[in-house]
Amino acid sequence: MKKNILIVAANENSRKAERIRHRGQYNIHYFDLHYSSRNNIFDFDILGYLDKAREYIKNHKIDGIFYHLDIGTLIGAKLCEEFNLPGPSFESVFLVYNKYYTRVKTDHAIAFDFLDLSCSKKNCFSFPFYLKAPCSSLGVLGYKISNEQVFNENIVIAKKQLPNMINAIFPLFEKYVDLQTYPLATKPIMMVEELIKGFQITVEGFVYNNEVFFTVITDTNLFSDLKRIDNFSLPTVLSEQVQEKIKAVAVKDVRAVGLNNTFFNCEYWIGDDAIILIEINGRAASAFYNLYKQVYNYDVIEAGIQLCLGQKPNIELKQNGFGAQCNIVTIKEGNSSNMVHYDKLPKSCSLFIPPNNNVMQFGECGRVIAQVELFGQTYAETKNKADAIRKRVMKV
Repeated sequence: MKKNILIVAANENSRKAERIRHRGQYNIHYFDLHYSSRNNIFDFDILGYLDKAREYIKNHKIDGIFYHLDIGTLIGAKLCEEFNLPGPSFESVFLVYNKYYTRVKTDHAIAFDFLDLSCSKKNCFSFPFYLKAPCSSLGVLGYKISNEQVFNENIVIAKKQLPNMINAIFPLFEKYVDLQTYPLATKPIMMVEELIKGFQITVEGFVYNNEVFFTVITDTNLFSDLKRIDNFSLPTVLSEQVQEKIKAVAVKDVRAVGLNNTFFNCEYWIGDDAIILIEINGRAASAFYNLYKQVYNYDVIEAGIQLCLGQKPNIELKQNGFGAQCNIVTIKEGNSSNMVHYDKLPKSCSLFIPPNNNVMQFGECGRVIAQVELFGQTYAETKNKADAIRKRVMKV
């Protein structure tokens, strides 16, 4: 009999589940939720969505709940708890969704604090530091603060944009988070962190019955300004010795927040003598689906579906060359058509900002207009291809 899989917080990328090798073994149900992390638009009723999902589960005999986005982890974990389905605890995914409490629970390798935007009291922070929203992704509302003027400029943006990010989620936290234990869960805070420089990576894996397993390490390569992301590439250039050290730290961090029966990815800064946590996500890095598939013949969605059914994923990695997910990114504001020759973009690219759209900046990492995934026998080969495309398509 086919297993019924419910994909929560589903979007168009969720439909990649139609490509999995054993698609015929499952009835896949898509329960869509529309929002845009890239544009900082979160306009939905999360408690109403949960109620509808509960009814759907009751009426369709769902065997497993799959998710691949941050908000999906919260929804999925809550439903797994209520219907006794395999999955992580709601508390554990809250702890990784809220990056302030991630830091509280894990090893305090860097200094950190919070700034309550609803409070007139001004904290005393030493410059420079990094200012970021506790639940953002893609660098939205993230800034390196070098002095008082830069701080004042960016705190104005944060006060305007943070409510868009948090207001839709707070009803869920108000109802299901222990606010005595986690009183900042429903506060409009920004995080303040010690400024760290280092090579960035993402290590991915899963927890099955409290045992941690690892899959892929992906490198994050920055442009020369050390703010914008040039590309994500794999396999990693790091030595086996360094990779093993990263995995040992990741095991401690994943266990500290209590994740179990879920995929995860941990982002780290790698320095000469330190491996410092940036953040943990309670899901696979599904944005790398094509990279994994092309370079390792690894289907992260199929593996996630196996895990959500209470099965240990059957993963065998076979490397074939190098891959990179390359950004076409701007730090400008204004009409997108004044920035990009849209007719010169590769047909295979993923387009995030269409022609004649107003581009606004929500952080110092810039706005990604499009991404293109490139493959070759070396990293240099893929990087050169990306640079040639950017030179051809960028106007400014």
